[in-house]
Amino acid sequence: MAAAAAALSSLHLRVNLLIIIFILHKVKMVFHNY
Repeated sequence: MAAAAAALSSLHLRVNLLIIIFILHKVKMVFHNY
């Protein structure tokens, strides 16, 4: 049970990191167009 919770937590962190990188990339693209 603890192992599953740890795996889920690390997966959640990885997804959050991907979302942050995606948003930063979008912002960079928008600023690059101006």
